[in-house]
Amino acid sequence: MLVVGGFVLGVLVRSLVIGETREGETRGNGKFLSYSARHEMLFFELSSEEVVEIAEFVRKMLPSETSLRGETVLTKNYLSGTSAVELLPVPKEEAVAYLRGGGPRPPRLAKVTVLRGGMDVTEFRVDLKEGLIEPTSSYPFAKRPYDMGETSFLPLVEATVAQLKPLLEASFGSISVMMPFAFNDISSTRESRVSTVRFFWVPENFQAMWLHPYPLSFRIAQTSPDPEEWPEPYDFYYCGHGPLSLPELLDIPRWRRCEVRIDDRVNGNKGDWDIPGPTCGPSTWDKQRATTTKRKKNGAFVNWMDWEFAATVKPSTGLAIYDIHFKGKSVAYEISLAEAAALYSGVDSDQVFYLDSAYSMTQLSGDLIETLDCPSGAEIVYAPKWVFFENGGFESDPARAFPFKAACIFETIEDETLWRHTTFVTGKADGVRGRALAVRAVATVGNYDYITQMAFRLDGSIVCALKFGGFMETRYSEPGESILGEIVHDRLAAPLHSHFASFKVDLDVLGTSNSLEKTTVRAGNPTHVPIFDKYPTKWLDREILETETATDGRPLTYYRIINEDHAIGDATPSGYAIWPGPTVPQVLDDDHPFVRTCAFTKRAIVVTRRKDQEPRCTSIYDLYAPAHPTVTLDMFLQDEEPIRNTDLVAWVNVGKEHITRTEDLPLISSTFGAHFTLLPWNIFDKHAGQDISRDISAGRRCEDST
Repeated sequence: MLVVGGFVLGVLVRSLVIGETREGETRGNGKFLSYSARHEMLFFELSSEEVVEIAEFVRKMLPSETSLRGETVLTKNYLSGTSAVELLPVPKEEAVAYLRGGGPRPPRLAKVTVLRGGMDVTEFRVDLKEGLIEPTSSYPFAKRPYDMGETSFLPLVEATVAQLKPLLEASFGSISVMMPFAFNDISSTRESRVSTVRFFWVPENFQAMWLHPYPLSFRIAQTSPDPEEWPEPYDFYYCGHGPLSLPELLDIPRWRRCEVRIDDRVNGNKGDWDIPGPTCGPSTWDKQRATTTKRKKNGAFVNWMDWEFAATVKPSTGLAIYDIHFKGKSVAYEISLAEAAALYSGVDSDQVFYLDSAYSMTQLSGDLIETLDCPSGAEIVYAPKWVFFENGGFESDPARAFPFKAACIFETIEDETLWRHTTFVTGKADGVRGRALAVRAVATVGNYDYITQMAFRLDGSIVCALKFGGFMETRYSEPGESILGEIVHDRLAAPLHSHFASFKVDLDVLGTSNSLEKTTVRAGNPTHVPIFDKYPTKWLDREILETETATDGRPLTYYRIINEDHAIGDATPSGYAIWPGPTVPQVLDDDHPFVRTCAFTKRAIVVTRRKDQEPRCTSIYDLYAPAHPTVTLDMFLQDEEPIRNTDLVAWVNVGKEHITRTEDLPLISSTFGAHFTLLPWNIFDKHAGQDISRDISAGRRCEDST
């Protein structure tokens, strides 16, 4: 038995049989879902029942509390964060061996995140069957994960507001409707966690708060686990004045004060400019059918047309697809959303960014709505949720986890053809309508909604997209604010900001021995083709890259993950092309704190050698102290490892610049987003959808129609 830092480690206790599945053949359910015990064991995220049992187990073994429970002094041990309890991925080599029947069944493990008595944050590996718990890594306490249940800053905020009460009431009226919100601050370090406290008007219709900021903010340096040891708040900004100390603000002359009164007769009511309508008809939620009592699956094994894969939803990053095959050929081991980030413009006092995995792509979400988010009859994938609003505040407790409808799977008829052609002699046209299987997850992260979708098409291509909607982040408009964004309402500024998404694309094109091919379209007289002697032409300059690389998405340059051992006749090697859709570059300097942490925003595609120890391109611990990141793609590229004929990962990064407009009130249209396509290239000897029946209502192959 080993004792470290007050923890008993490596203790073997009673067997916990969690998530047991039966071995056996894959079987269908008559539609497009099948059952695969192997895929369920390897890839389906932990169920809410598993999360609860693991949280209770860790609570007893370490010991540790499962929730902060309103504690303001963080000197105990707590399970914390959006990744407090989640599935620990099985090493790929072991998983593939088990899937293909050549290896033993790997253990189903969990990763648990614990704040250790104010000392640090430690991740533990928990064996779900044997009951073994052991530490794996530690991080500075100041970089602890964001926890909606943490209220350590509130006593100091309340004491500060009490001192400012006469000024605030004279400026804003009743302070009972002012809600403080602590934002991660750009000036945070590994030793001092700095939060910017802002205030919002909170009417009875709570969601209107995002569009009613008060012109008041200040910083708090959380220098220790005990708030009694923190310095006084500093850098006060009030009505366009600052930075000020608290004494300076208390003595501010009357002529420098402002008056902001929010009239609840014309604000915060459904159908007004700040609350989405319409005011007529029942809500979409009212039309929902009663929840069935069938087992709430935390994943799905899909067999649709020529596609086969497993789908699940991860607590921190959301939608993930595994072990993807098309027409019996290996396509990818994993395609998943790795990170979504938003970077906002502003002066030093309010320049902010969000790593949405740190806030979570599940924990602030609610059930998908049938007929709104998904068509009627869609298959539902559940995910565990342990953050909820209770007794006037947020609670985060994995021991009280429950399932919610996180994603859905459905067939969709596309608004374009799979193929078509008109014979010009007869004038007769022929073709087949496009069809796809969509896997969609909808996540709410505070004011924003994120819609992640992967569409598997009949030609073997995959379209991956992330769309954004919801409420804008706003600030009280100050002089000069318009160059930082747009003035969208009376004294209301919506700052310019960038949305970026990074997808992990672990392609296994006809196996794991892959290479990266770069093709550039050039113009001129190729010297190695002697017949060119007069007119220049366009030509293809192909090269296979030898070491890990990052691309900037420049025009007329294309990238394919290829298998050099496979080709169709004399064609170039078989592969999948990565085609980013419209995207935006990162315009901030490389040494900006936001860019240091969000290094993926600098490049359209980054290709690295696949490693189990590099599962993600960011870390939930980097929401604070962004100038000192824990994990970045730049770190992955430092060793310049060889990438030819080996297992590769492409980190595909797409973005959108949001220049706000008045039509974004009260909610931004959900058609706003970015995407990319994975396209089969020289894998098949003809169009992969040629065997699809013209009977679109049947949606089947020709041999199935006879």
